[in-house]
Amino acid sequence: MVHQIFREDSAIEGYLGEDITLPCIYSKPLPNVFNVHWTDTRNDLTLLDIKNNNSDVKSQDEKYKGRVESFQESFKDGNFSIILKKLRQDDADTYECTIPEVFLKKKVTLKVSDQLNDNRGEITQTFTQSSLCDDKSIGSSAGRYGKNPLSRYG
Repeated sequence: MVHQIFREDSAIEGYLGEDITLPCIYSKPLPNVFNVHWTDTRNDLTLLDIKNNNSDVKSQDEKYKGRVESFQESFKDGNFSIILKKLRQDDADTYECTIPEVFLKKKVTLKVSDQLNDNRGEITQTFTQSSLCDDKSIGSSAGRYGKNPLSRYG
């Protein structure tokens, strides 16, 4: 018997130190017995296994211990999304949610960025790098911003 594997791919962005939800929703009926496996595809590390409608952290890699939460009350509705807490730069990866019994593989590519809290929402990672440059590099980019590129930020 040939089975079709259902694939869904998405990309999301998270910020260092914050939490992010990695989505995995299956909206069709599930068999009575099923398993869900969350892994990172770069290193093939386990984030979380869901067995018999329960989160199972026995095989969870040390990198993710204490940093992964699930929505156990929503498993019955097909919501196998997880929260990855306290994002680190090395969390930037492609993660895979697999439900073998229904031939589902959902890939989520996570980009992790720095975040600066600024009320105006104008400061970006690029500005962070520019603010650490010497005077020569600031002067060389003055043509793009007018005078001093930093003057527009007060």
